[in-house]
Amino acid sequence: MEIGVEKGREEGIEIGVEKGREEERKEMLQTIPIAIKMLQEGRELQLIVEKTGLSQREVEKIKQQLEHS
Repeated sequence: MEIGVEKGREEGIEIGVEKGREEERKEMLQTIPIAIKMLQEGRELQLIVEKTGLSQREVEKIKQQLEHS
């Protein structure tokens, strides 16, 4: 019985973690267009990081992609 409870708990944790990742991806997809617009307007990276919640590395990556497109 304990093994079944533990297995159920582990599966529940895995499901919760996956749902959290999905939500994080959705949020990121919503903030990327905002970051792009701010970069096109010439806003500073730190401001974009603060306003979007993206990491500096993510914003820099977006900036590089814009420069190469």
